[in-house]
Amino acid sequence: MSANSTSTQRFAWGRWMRTAYRWAIAAFAALAGLGLTAPPASAQGLRPVIFTPASPVAGEVIEAAFDSNICEGIVDGPNEADIIRMGTNIDVIVDGTVADDVILCFFTPARQRFVLGALPPGRYMVRIVIRSLYPPFPLFPPSASGAVVVAAALIPASSGLTRGVHAMLTLFFGLLVIAARKSAVLVIAKLAHDTLAAGPSQVPVERQL
Repeated sequence: MSANSTSTQRFAWGRWMRTAYRWAIAAFAALAGLGLTAPPASAQGLRPVIFTPASPVAGEVIEAAFDSNICEGIVDGPNEADIIRMGTNIDVIVDGTVADDVILCFFTPARQRFVLGALPPGRYMVRIVIRSLYPPFPLFPPSASGAVVVAAALIPASSGLTRGVHAMLTLFFGLLVIAARKSAVLVIAKLAHDTLAAGPSQVPVERQL
């Protein structure tokens, strides 16, 4: 085999490898665009926590959710997460797994929802963290993080109708008090008059002749 033939074969082999590599990159990009593959969760960074209701008040049950990707497999349901609260920091610990190799990323993306419960007024930082299913059950980096502000429960203001009823009742009882006072004055005056009328009568003295 001549040197020129060997050089030609090496060039053809190198060109084929470069073409195959380019096709592999193009196929991976197409799958990623279709949502069929994705980098590991740790490479995607934190996603936002979605709160329901968005502006809760004290006493309302709050739900925290986030959009998982195909590298995250979660087995806990909405009421099965471990809620760890330290002051105003809350960690939602859910059991599952996070694949660190894109070949192993075959989970179905979904919006994962977990119940936080009711919180007192304040501003809270919430993280959603996946805990491994396998011993020693390590925690993966947080998948989502977000802040929620819980307002104090509002006292409903009196409506115009309620205020009108209160005003009418106040006026009614005021008139009753005035009428009762006038009645009492009239009774006292009548008693005084009757007492004076029932006093000893004056008998005229006969003139002596």
